[in-house]
Amino acid sequence: MVRVLGRVAAAAVWVSCVASCLGQDGLLGELYGRGVHAYFSRDYRQAYELLTEAIRNQTNDPRVYYFRGLALRRLGRPDEAREDFQKGAELELTGGEAYPVARSLERVQGTERAVLEEQRRLVRVQQFKVQSAQARARYEQTKRAEAEAVRNPARPVPAPPPVPKEADASDPFSGTNGSKVPPAPLPPATAEASPVPAPAASPAPPSNPPKASSPAPSATPPKPAPEADPFATPPAAPKPAPAKAPSDDPFN
Repeated sequence: MVRVLGRVAAAAVWVSCVASCLGQDGLLGELYGRGVHAYFSRDYRQAYELLTEAIRNQTNDPRVYYFRGLALRRLGRPDEAREDFQKGAELELTGGEAYPVARSLERVQGTERAVLEEQRRLVRVQQFKVQSAQARARYEQTKRAEAEAVRNPARPVPAPPPVPKEADASDPFSGTNGSKVPPAPLPPATAEASPVPAPAASPAPPSNPPKASSPAPSATPPKPAPEADPFATPPAAPKPAPAKAPSDDPFN
């Protein structure tokens, strides 16, 4: 029950807030419409009072300031009119809500429109300069931060050493004090270059190479063989030796 009553109370508050906002917006819209109607009816005093009442109720409509400035110009107060034009231009740029300013000012022509547009232009230029200065300041701040980071780089935080685990009593490779002995780190593998055999030295040529031996010349040259005579009688064949008579010697 209490929860239901709480929800009902919250809903009632929300409805009252919405009605108040709608009522406020409706009141401001009505004051603006009546002020614009009075201005075009050339009742500049009434237009000034109605638009001033809308400004007192904290309106964010830049058109209220524009038309009140126009009414002030008609009342002979140009300096105050210029201030209203500047305020309206600032709201038009930074108010956050879009209003049909150009359409609302279509009926305003002549000197009043020229003065109003000049103030709008000046405010835009001033706002652009402010935004450019802010962007430049942010850029310089970023560059300084980058330069500082380059000069003083953050040192890497070393990793904490590993916590040794308790050794198992049944582990035959554990140390004598009950803690497991970590294996010794292996030396870094370095590829040793195999020795390159030195090239075999070529034998040096002898300083005095031996000379090829030549046959010693004979004292007397050999005589040429005599030529065979084609008409000579061939020599007789040798006679066979006479056979010996058989001997009675048994040991012959």
